[in-house]
Amino acid sequence: MKYRAEIDGLRAIAVISVILFHAGFEIFSGGFVGVDVFFVLSGYLITRLIAEEIDLGEFSIIGFYERRARRILPALFLVMVCSIPLAWILLLPSDFVDFSQSLVANPLFVANFLFWMERGYFGAATELKPLIHTWSLSVEEQFYVFFPIMFTFLWKKTFLLYALLTFVIFGSLAASYAVTNLHFDTAFYLLPTRVWELLLGTCAALFIRKNIKTITDSKSINDVLSFLGLVLIIVAVVFFNKSTPFPGLYALIPAMGTWLVIVFSERSHYAKNILGTPLLVFLGLISYSAYLWHQPIFAFYKHSGISLSGSMVYLCLSVFSVFIGFLSWKYIEQPFRNRSYLTRNTIFKLSISCSVIFIALGSLGYLMNGFPNRYVAEDRRLLTQFIDVTDYTQRRFDDLELRKYSENEKPKLLVIGDSFAKDLVNGIYENNLDDLYEVSTIQINSECGNLFLDSDFTENIPEKNRSRCAFLDSYDSKPVRELLKNSDEIWLASSWKPWVVELLPESVKNLIDTFEKPLYVFGPKSFGDISQKSILEIPFTERGSFTQAPSAEVVELNKIMTSALPDGVFINVQEGFCESELSCRIFNDAGEIISYDGAHLTKAGAKIYGRLIANYVPSVNKR
Repeated sequence: MKYRAEIDGLRAIAVISVILFHAGFEIFSGGFVGVDVFFVLSGYLITRLIAEEIDLGEFSIIGFYERRARRILPALFLVMVCSIPLAWILLLPSDFVDFSQSLVANPLFVANFLFWMERGYFGAATELKPLIHTWSLSVEEQFYVFFPIMFTFLWKKTFLLYALLTFVIFGSLAASYAVTNLHFDTAFYLLPTRVWELLLGTCAALFIRKNIKTITDSKSINDVLSFLGLVLIIVAVVFFNKSTPFPGLYALIPAMGTWLVIVFSERSHYAKNILGTPLLVFLGLISYSAYLWHQPIFAFYKHSGISLSGSMVYLCLSVFSVFIGFLSWKYIEQPFRNRSYLTRNTIFKLSISCSVIFIALGSLGYLMNGFPNRYVAEDRRLLTQFIDVTDYTQRRFDDLELRKYSENEKPKLLVIGDSFAKDLVNGIYENNLDDLYEVSTIQINSECGNLFLDSDFTENIPEKNRSRCAFLDSYDSKPVRELLKNSDEIWLASSWKPWVVELLPESVKNLIDTFEKPLYVFGPKSFGDISQKSILEIPFTERGSFTQAPSAEVVELNKIMTSALPDGVFINVQEGFCESELSCRIFNDAGEIISYDGAHLTKAGAKIYGRLIANYVPSVNKR
């Protein structure tokens, strides 16, 4: 395959963008689009390689997967091996459990599913995950499970090949647009909403093979369009940010930019010279290894507790990532790609053996709850309370969502809200209050407005959330109306937004007037900032009496709700948990943590919540 230096230059731009985005440089606020550049490049290079081998009669499926194994696995496995001792030293048990799951997911190339289920890419929590960036490798490898077979089968069936490419590209792009508006994480991580980018690279390879004279002979066309492609990529890198509804249609900008550069830069004097500079070509050659190393280096540095931070620190870490990437490329990638150094059978045996070892180690880390025995007994007992806490928060509520009531004689309780309503349901069950009620739940996210109004309040909802809110359950949907009608009591709990609180009195009045049944509104709660590392610094003997200040905003919202809502309707949960406006306990008398993040409850916290419900809700007292 003919070498194109400008392609390595484009790889360099992609990897620099991603690394400096993760390093926190504002000018690279859209640097995450570097992954999209990689997707299009990957589709182009693989298609070009397969097509050329078919022409020569040399293509084989097993040879294809051998090349993928040589290309992807050695450097990836090295990063994973080096990450394990650092994880052992630096990661807390709950983080080690997450890390262990990624050790299992990566050899199976399902890391994108793992991180999709864990939710989110743009956040502080994800920045602490050493292998979060490997989701993109899983997307590519899932694509290459079926692509070579499909492509070789349709190679001589030109019309069917182009028809299928067109259908899948536009279908995937439409799905990406629709799903991005409804559920960003799904669109971001999963192949069906990303496959169009890889196939766009396929189209670039097929377009170049056509060798259209009007284009190939016009230097000015090649100059203008390749330069436009570079501009589109740079615009995305500089002007996109974490709030951009991405991928969706916005991904067309860097993807089409990459397509233009691939197709037109080879015959463009300017683009070829810019992208073909020795430094960019060098960075492009080591881009895969540099990409693999940067995230673990950043994540473990943050876990280390070193107080030094800022632009210069992360610039140095970025340079260090490139240096380690160079060593990995020279001493790992290059030798393993050399077929005279390692035979096909050896590569496959090593790949399978290492995969089994990583899966075994990851499974062990998961089953052992992150090895809490690394800590003294008191801390071990505390840290194990942080494992699978989000699953605990969600499980009961989600199981009860939109559940129809039975014919039994128990009073029918309907709980409506977001994750704070999930805490409420856990409080009910941890104190056996479900013996008194038959419970059903409805999830209405706080940003969507947990409101029952005659007027339209869509303008109050943040623009990026409107499409998703319109798709999710609301008071206007038939199943919700049925449950409201059939319930005996309605409990509302949310992390109430200020704009929602302003409209809440009218909503409460409408609910009471329309359905004529007891209704209670549970206020927001806060325990202040809580992190595992900070609470480990509190001496064990002082934990039971330790207090800290809650969020001032939450305290103020509770005051507003107390004065705005009718007597007997509002329940100030904050007052129940905290001794004063400036003092909240975060441990119970047994030294168990009450909240795992400063807002949501552990099992110990839910037990306290249940007792508050029994004391504060009149209908519970009567039973």
